[in-house]
Amino acid sequence: MPSDNDPASWALRAETWRHEDVLLGGSDAGAHLDRMCGAPYTTRFIGDCVRGRKLAGLEQAVKMLTDDPARLFGLRERGQVREGWHADLVLFDPERIDAGKATLVHDLPGRVRGSTPRRSGYGPCGSTELRPSATTW
Repeated sequence: MPSDNDPASWALRAETWRHEDVLLGGSDAGAHLDRMCGAPYTTRFIGDCVRGRKLAGLEQAVKMLTDDPARLFGLRERGQVREGWHADLVLFDPERIDAGKATLVHDLPGRVRGSTPRRSGYGPCGSTELRPSATTW
């Protein structure tokens, strides 16, 4: 079976991501929490595919992760930072953002194990200047 981690496979992914009918995402709705963690797909995409592999530009990647889903799901006045629109802003350093390795934890009901992501390269949490759902100019 051919590898899916070769340059041709990554080039095919990048071509697919640019198609207007493709939306980035990843989830199995938690069905495999003990084997995978899809939660950091946005962080991994920016750190690995944008910064590391250079398969998309940063501005295009942010659009793919914000504006494209907002438009697909009909979320009006969302997906872009514009005057009068609703926005939750995430500050990150594009040179440092990284999903890191997931670790197993035993914090699910019944002490079932699950995975949780590690992250780095994000701005400080709890900033008094930027608050979730606050309009910031």
